Amino acid sequence: MPLARITRPCTMKRTILLFIPVLIGTPMIAGGAGQVRFASAASNSPTISASLFRPEATTPRPALVLLHPCSGLLPFMNDWAHWLQSEGYVALVVDSFSAPGRATNVCRVGRNPTMREVAANAFGALRFLRAQPFVDPQRVGVMGWSYGGGASPAASRVEYRRLADGPGATESKGFQAAVAFYPPCQLAGADTEIPLLMLLGAADDWTRPERCISVGERLQRDKRPVRLVVYPGAPHGFDQPGPPRTSLGHHIAYDGSATADARNQVRQFLAHVFR
Repeated sequence: MPLARITRPCTMKRTILLFIPVLIGTPMIAGGAGQVRFASAASNSPTISASLFRPEATTPRPALVLLHPCSGLLPFMNDWAHWLQSEGYVALVVDSFSAPGRATNVCRVGRNPTMREVAANAFGALRFLRAQPFVDPQRVGVMGWSYGGGASPAASRVEYRRLADGPGATESKGFQAAVAFYPPCQLAGADTEIPLLMLLGAADDWTRPERCISVGERLQRDKRPVRLVVYPGAPHGFDQPGPPRTSLGHHIAYDGSATADARNQVRQFLAHVFR
């Protein structure tokens, strides 16, 4: 699958530190989901909660760390986790608001946690997953939406890769893939080295796609493995089922055609990267 080009589907039909992992709560059984806790890679190492989804498998599987929007965990993320599970991936849905003293919504303020802290949480999740016998430690990616989507391009950068390892590490190795749904791209950078897929809505009035397109095109000119998919007419939150709604003056609506294509894009992208 070619990565270094922009895809603009035109047929879209709009439809309105020694790290010790800790396991708690529901037992993690193959094919089910369980609650886990792990230390963030942030400097103060807060403990983060997450839901772990495992496929039925007898061999270690590739895994994805899932990062939520600024409003926190939403039901559509579990839909994606179940879908990834059915595709044969381990999915870890991270709750970045579960650390002590964190907000439950950062849509107005963009801090506590910041997107940088969310990226650090993702690297803590990466450390956790690498320690699990049912995960292939060489095939772990990150996948985020909106605010969490902004942390995904950050996690693809060399600058952040040091967070993948504890103190004293001589060689740092981060995620192998990153997927970002309608992200703000202020943390994206020219030092992206891993395959990055960005899925954008052309009608997004919250995290407008222009900056991500500009960053992506520059990365492509530098021969970075970046793929952009822009959905004409698709708004912010195009993969979130439910009636159209307004949040902080921004339009959010489900687009079934864009969502179906996005799943196909993710399927092909992950198959290519983790082949």
